[in-house]
Amino acid sequence: MSGALSTLTILLGLSAVPSGDFGFQKVPPQVFDSEKKKVPDIWVLEFTFRNPRYIMVDVPGKGRKLVWYMTYKIVNREKKPIQLIPQFELVTNDGKSFHDVIMPVAEELVVKREFPTLRLQEDNGRNKIHNSVTISAAPIPPTPAESAPLVRRGVVFWEGVDMKAKSFTVFVTGLSNGYVKVEDPKTGKTEVRRKTLELNFTKPGDIYHPNHKEIKFVGDPKWVYR
Repeated sequence: MSGALSTLTILLGLSAVPSGDFGFQKVPPQVFDSEKKKVPDIWVLEFTFRNPRYIMVDVPGKGRKLVWYMTYKIVNREKKPIQLIPQFELVTNDGKSFHDVIMPVAEELVVKREFPTLRLQEDNGRNKIHNSVTISAAPIPPTPAESAPLVRRGVVFWEGVDMKAKSFTVFVTGLSNGYVKVEDPKTGKTEVRRKTLELNFTKPGDIYHPNHKEIKFVGDPKWVYR
């Protein structure tokens, strides 16, 4: 990919502030005036995440597998309902890419570990955990001013990630409707890039005794166009 079409970083100074909620880190929404000029109705959702972890899962037809996952929370600070259609891509330091997968059996295990008082998506109440599909079933309502946040919780899974990786990046798309058009000077073709959240992690330790506590979030969250 040419330099003109490489990832465009727009925010470099967002600090991930610990929220005090069991290790979750919040990425507040932020929009620049330059973005509003290109997309007047631009919106950005508030995203809070916990560092990725591992869990052993008996995958139907595949046997016992070590699966990576990340839990997160979404809050809509806009004044209108927002339809969230998220995509989560995990890229290891050697350039291998993994997209999120739906794993119902893993969802049950993660909820028991992470949210023992909450329920899976079949619960019609507010306190339910969504996967990458069910979280898009209905628009996220706005949180009224000066009220408790209306939180939508989710979990994302990645299968087959190489444990030899010493660092990795999670790209989250769908948290904003921001976009830019980039033209390749060589071909003249125009490519549409979407505003995406970039989260970087290190993963030291040995591949034979994986410990998710060794995974560390590094640097600051970055909003990029890719």
